[in-house]
Amino acid sequence: MLTMRHCTRARGRSAQFTRAACSVLLLAILGVACAGPTPSRDSEGTPVFRAGQAGPAPEAAMTSPGPTLDRLGVLLLGDDPTRQAAWVTRDPGRSAGSGTATGFTTGVGIIMGAPVILLFWPAAVGVVVGSTILGAAGEISQDPSQYRIAPPDRAAILEATTGLRANRLLQTSMAEALQVRTGRAVVLVPVREAQSPETSGGDPLVEARRQELDGWLDVRVEALGLAAGAEPETFGVFLQVRARIVEARDGRLRYERVVSYGPGQPVEGLPRPASYSLAFLAVGQASVFRYEVTQALGQIARHLAADPALPIAGR
Repeated sequence: MLTMRHCTRARGRSAQFTRAACSVLLLAILGVACAGPTPSRDSEGTPVFRAGQAGPAPEAAMTSPGPTLDRLGVLLLGDDPTRQAAWVTRDPGRSAGSGTATGFTTGVGIIMGAPVILLFWPAAVGVVVGSTILGAAGEISQDPSQYRIAPPDRAAILEATTGLRANRLLQTSMAEALQVRTGRAVVLVPVREAQSPETSGGDPLVEARRQELDGWLDVRVEALGLAAGAEPETFGVFLQVRARIVEARDGRLRYERVVSYGPGQPVEGLPRPASYSLAFLAVGQASVFRYEVTQALGQIARHLAADPALPIAGR
């Protein structure tokens, strides 16, 4: 027959076991939550909005020997990175284990609020584990960007990006900058690509030879968007541009360079990217955002046109 002393001892052993199990689980959770530093906000240069996909960027321009190209054309391409524009649904400022830790705390609170469950340590551990899993699952299912960026601002930036025609802006700016450097007119060569049936033109090699060009410049925006600025809750435009010059005589690649520019990615010779609040960038149908992208494209075009490694003749 069980005595009161036996019940008390059983209850004490069960409570001790539950506390021990919870302690082990707590240590495991803290190991996950504290495995790495938890930034209080996005670090400078972290993308929050991206259009296009940036390819590998070599550290320096690639050049190959050959004759100077006197008559150069600039390809007008129809493809544009804005077709793949999307907000980055990730918030580095949120701890990777915050949902897990919250779930664990909730489970412990349930146990503390119902002491009778301490008599059954498997149930107690089950409550804690279940709450922990639910907390982690809730963290994964949330879209953190919804808490930081107002939907109207998101829509304005996305709509402005879609209508920018960033490649066309870059290519025409590049043609103007090359004309200033060489003192000669630069031919614009419309080219139709497989993914852009609406663009008029033909094969670049055929078009270059038909117009008696020495070569052509293929310059395009690989990626553009917004990245976190140096100050909290500020964002700046980032761009990655790839420029390639091909010789028309034999189709040989003569020059290739990639310029990545934006918050946290300074380029020597270019001004430091400006950063603003997202609400300011989105004001007036994202007029500030469109202005910043246009300015950055022009600056990069002039920067590339001034590269002494270009295989072109100057004035």
